[in-house]
Amino acid sequence: MVWTAKKQLLKGKYTIEEVLPSKSGITYLAKNQSGVPAVIKTLNDEHRHDSDFQQLQQNFVTEAGKLAKCQHPHIVRLLEEPFLEDDLWCVAMEYIVGIDLTQRVRGILREEEALHYIQQISEGLSVAHEHHLVHQEVNPANIIIRAGATALINFALIPNAQTRPETETGFTAPELYVRTDKIAAYTDIYSLGATLYNLLTGQIPVSAQEQINNIPLKSPKELNPLISDRVSQGILWAMLLDPKRRPQSVKEWLAEICEPKSKSLLYGSVRVSIVNEKANSQLVKPLTNIRSLALLVVAVLGLIGVMFIIPQQPQSNLITPVASPTK
Repeated sequence: MVWTAKKQLLKGKYTIEEVLPSKSGITYLAKNQSGVPAVIKTLNDEHRHDSDFQQLQQNFVTEAGKLAKCQHPHIVRLLEEPFLEDDLWCVAMEYIVGIDLTQRVRGILREEEALHYIQQISEGLSVAHEHHLVHQEVNPANIIIRAGATALINFALIPNAQTRPETETGFTAPELYVRTDKIAAYTDIYSLGATLYNLLTGQIPVSAQEQINNIPLKSPKELNPLISDRVSQGILWAMLLDPKRRPQSVKEWLAEICEPKSKSLLYGSVRVSIVNEKANSQLVKPLTNIRSLALLVVAVLGLIGVMFIIPQQPQSNLITPVASPTK
């Protein structure tokens, strides 16, 4: 049974306002006793009749525990430990005020801006993957922009593809349609590639199911010639149907789509700029030559100054006294 408005949770701490869209589980907008908005997530009510319902509940709580460990500015934050209500485990998360990328994208984005958003979300996902947490629903609607930065919301919190997506979209990796297939970081990488595809072309890519049925995925550059070859090829790499042929980490993928002269990689939550060593060595020589030239100029100016000063100093001493006339 889906809860309705004014339903109180956790002994009145939260009050349900409305049901929010979600493809995995049920997501509610609620308010705490101070009127501050919060998001409450539970499993779908239909799972109550499953023979493995208790195991699903335990897995849900376990996944929430992983999310709690992902303290990162580009990931939604848990407000407290999961709690039980009407025999359903609930997860309370912050409600992020902002606009999602579906609202931000009107037409297409410049490559630089799109990569800026994707790199931020990738940084957050990198932390999640380190804790063996797969989002499973990365798409523009689940990326919120607040104060110029992005935050990833609506984690599925259902491990091992235990439930199929309700609808097939161009952002869903093919392994999510098969319950027996393993999901991992490469699952989110497919969705990241599809999201970047959408930001740069303004179109939702052909779904994985359609590709399996021989409907080809158009190259992003074919739809938008302003996209660089590097980024276009990187998107297609991320969206390969075979998970083993995709990048196996977001760091590996970012290294491919970022500028070759200064690839922006992630090390934990710190962004590191790696510049080609050869370029560094080439910069040293001009700097050395400039310093040498500057020293030479200073020496020449000093010499010229001496030449002007020396002849002028003794002039007062060289004047021959004139004898006063005698009367």
